[in-house]
Amino acid sequence: MSDKLNWLNQHVVLCLHRKVQEIVRQENYELSSDLKNLADKFPDSEDFLNELKLQKNYKEACRFLAYNLHRRIAVWWAYRCVLDLKNEVAKNPAKPRDISEIGKPKPFVIPDWAKEPAVSNKDMLTPSKMLQDVNKTLDKLKSDVERLIDPEVRAVVDEIKAIFDDEQRKRYGMTLDDCMKKALATFKGDETSTRIDPESPIFKSEIELKSKIETVRKETIDVIKSVLPKPDLKKQAEHKLACLDSVYSYIVSPDDENATLCLQSGNIIPGEPEGLLALCAFWSYGNLSPGGANVIKTPIGMFANGVNGLLLMCALQEGGILKPKQRYEKYFEIGYQTAIGSDNWGQSVEDNAVPHKDLAESIRRKVGNLDHTNTRFKG
Repeated sequence: MSDKLNWLNQHVVLCLHRKVQEIVRQENYELSSDLKNLADKFPDSEDFLNELKLQKNYKEACRFLAYNLHRRIAVWWAYRCVLDLKNEVAKNPAKPRDISEIGKPKPFVIPDWAKEPAVSNKDMLTPSKMLQDVNKTLDKLKSDVERLIDPEVRAVVDEIKAIFDDEQRKRYGMTLDDCMKKALATFKGDETSTRIDPESPIFKSEIELKSKIETVRKETIDVIKSVLPKPDLKKQAEHKLACLDSVYSYIVSPDDENATLCLQSGNIIPGEPEGLLALCAFWSYGNLSPGGANVIKTPIGMFANGVNGLLLMCALQEGGILKPKQRYEKYFEIGYQTAIGSDNWGQSVEDNAVPHKDLAESIRRKVGNLDHTNTRFKG
């Protein structure tokens, strides 16, 4: 029979240690500088947890619970979080990715707000138009000078300029005016010379290089596909349900047999939330050799680190409707309810209703009938 944890208060009663420093010393809970200052101010573990909640530091609050919750209720919490993730993602599944998309060039699309306004050919500045603008500006300057400066003064300036121009011709072969006229004459050349030639060697080299890169990419994809097994969705679903079954069996009855089932099922898909959940349940047992002659104790912190890794995996899972920060907030709320004793496996045992039964039925409908068996629970 499971425990009936029907407390009416809201105290965190299912924690291992009352003081934060006890968790640090006995569970290898590591405190950053900021958390150490917070622990000095709130040494009681429940006060420390509530302060993390007030600060909305839900990720750290979840990490704290993973280290301080009683192992069995912590497994229940992790189990509930995985089910919550699966139900959330079912509402908005992640888009499947094909391996052939690896390294595929993506079209560069400029958003409308970043595009330059369209310019008609009429408004475009060609060399001829630019030259006309320069000549107009020079003519206007000359006209302004003649209008504003006294003719006698201009005559003196022109005389000085003539002496200066003669000196420039002797030394450089041309005056500044000659240099300007030569530059404008060069600029006035064929306007087509300023256009980009699509047949330029640099563009041809670019096309050839892109072609070679795409050929290598496709060859690499073919090699990867040849060595990777084809995804078996039905088999994968069987493994996931086997993990959930073994974890629930372990929660209800944490014995050698169910701990071994968790290890066996979790080792098949350790990279999936269900697989890591099963391994966490096994680590929580405290004996890495269930049924063996000698007890091999689980290293301190191994279970808590596993739960934290599982929650991170769940928070970052693609699909669903929540962002990682929102998921951590939800997972903390589930954990808090388990910590105060209001959320546990007792009701499911009394009702003989396995919590992941509906999820299992949904998976079966999607992938077909599953040849799935377990020693105790069959979803």
